[in-house]
Amino acid sequence: MDSLSVKDARQQFAKLVNSVRRGRSVVLTRRGKAVAEIAPVRSARRSRLPDLSAFRDSLGKPAKRSVATIRHLRDQERS
Repeated sequence: MDSLSVKDARQQFAKLVNSVRRGRSVVLTRRGKAVAEIAPVRSARRSRLPDLSAFRDSLGKPAKRSVATIRHLRDQERS
């Protein structure tokens, strides 16, 4: 684990990020005391959404097509 002052971290931010991307953790210090740690993300995998096909099938088919419903509502508003 490397150590770097906050001032140096600000001046060398791109190098700091690249170092962390390569898997190294860096401790930031202020006046010689550790104040923060920058570490690589452990798991960047997103959780998968559940399969909703069974739910969609349980809803059934709509009574009318949406196009017909929209036309009907539009025509009602114009009258």
